[in-house]
Amino acid sequence: MIDPGVNVQLSASVSEKGFALRKVRFYDGDKLLGEAVSAPWQATWEKPARGAHAVLAEYEGADGKPGASRPALVIVRQAASVAK
Repeated sequence: MIDPGVNVQLSASVSEKGFALRKVRFYDGDKLLGEAVSAPWQATWEKPARGAHAVLAEYEGADGKPGASRPALVIVRQAASVAK
């Protein structure tokens, strides 16, 4: 869960040894949030809207083969949390 009005740093990493990436695109459902064409595989999601979002990364390997991550659930709160 994140507070409204903040930017979110999206990132992808490769856990399979010897697997190389050509590019990574980050999506909220079918809406493109950003793209990275070199390491570190990151993009900034600027001030996401309130509510629940299914965020995923689609990638292209150095061999040209596509793939996708499992979606991650990101929830943007209705109001900023207040520390007590």
